[in-house]
Amino acid sequence: MDDPKILYVDIENSRMVVEFETYSLYNIDKIDAKYVKHDWYITCVAWGWLDTKNQTIKKIESAKVSDFKSAYKKDFRDDRQLVKKIHKIISEADLIIGHNSDSFDIKKLNYRFIKHGLPAVDMPPTVDTLKAARKYAKATSNSLYYLAREFGVPMKIDLGRNIMHKADAGCEKSLKKLELYNRGDIRSGANLYFKLLPYIKNHPNVSKFMTTKKPKNTEVACGTCGSKDTYKWGFRPSKSGKKQRYMCMDCSSSTVL
Repeated sequence: MDDPKILYVDIENSRMVVEFETYSLYNIDKIDAKYVKHDWYITCVAWGWLDTKNQTIKKIESAKVSDFKSAYKKDFRDDRQLVKKIHKIISEADLIIGHNSDSFDIKKLNYRFIKHGLPAVDMPPTVDTLKAARKYAKATSNSLYYLAREFGVPMKIDLGRNIMHKADAGCEKSLKKLELYNRGDIRSGANLYFKLLPYIKNHPNVSKFMTTKKPKNTEVACGTCGSKDTYKWGFRPSKSGKKQRYMCMDCSSSTVL
């Protein structure tokens, strides 16, 4: 049996360089495009393949613009090769996880895919832990930093002052520090996902992604993590009659058939 390929991804991108005397951070959406001297670009990307059954990160990997030396020396803002790399990785995923990824990371990546003339990705289902936290819980803050601290999962790495700004401007030393910060977000975000997993009732059914023969009647795969280690756990009433509920021994999610 091939397990589903579940990808946690997180990007870091630069600021725009704007030539405008009355530039205001709070009116960023109202800036006339003619004042944008340099648009934002992706500085680095980190990703990890997840094992939801065992609730572990198989491996954390990352890449940054300076990894592509030739292009970086000509123009440190040239993210074409970096974007091509993450395009390939996303194309291999069955499910994408992230924090604020639906509104930020995925849309930012799509924009760069279009800009660099890459084929449209057949985007797999996604789970955004920011949306999940807002929908199923009521925390004081839904930032990754706060939720990680409150739920006792690995914290985000502290990024020194002005490191991100220096990385934006082509400082390789700062870019390496930003990459470590980016990788830390994967560790923190993935563990937050595992914490929220049993509560996410609209989670995509990953058992549909698993390439295997049809299970025997006695085997019921968990819709959340794909595990076959499930047991009957009462019934859930519905308009068509009561439905059998199964509890997963691995991720603690329930599946109704």
